[in-house]
Amino acid sequence: LEIGATEAAATWEVGKARAELEAAQRALTAFRETKAPVQEAEAVLSLDRARYRAEEAEAELAELEAMYAAEEFADMTKELVLTRGRARLEMARRNLELAERRAEHRRELEFPRRLDELRINLEQAERAFQEARHSAARGDVERRLSLMKAEHAVEDAQREVEEMESKAQA
Repeated sequence: LEIGATEAAATWEVGKARAELEAAQRALTAFRETKAPVQEAEAVLSLDRARYRAEEAEAELAELEAMYAAEEFADMTKELVLTRGRARLEMARRNLELAERRAEHRRELEFPRRLDELRINLEQAERAFQEARHSAARGDVERRLSLMKAEHAVEDAQREVEEMESKAQA
């Protein structure tokens, strides 16, 4: 019973380690093939949007300045509109700068860090799987050895009984 329970536990451990290994492999593959490219595309899109908004705000401000320079509008309205345009341009430029920094951070730090984490998880899962297999094999050898010892003990006991019986008959 003990041998059967030990074998079942070892088989379960190997199965669990194999499942964890496969999950780690899937996670790494999914990150490389799906998540990282999508996140990179999102970062590029966000950067492009921010760049477009900055260019648009700059063009709009230039257009407003040209329009107000050519016409004689009230100075107060002119300054208000131009101030808003300059503020929009400044916010768009700052947003662009922030989007560029975020994209660089993802590309230079986040993605490599996540890949390293997934590689480490995969290596740990591989090591755990190998250890579980070795432990199961070692346990199998130990169980066989115990069984052989027990069989030899039974044989020795039977010989002793036979010797005692032959001495008793003589």
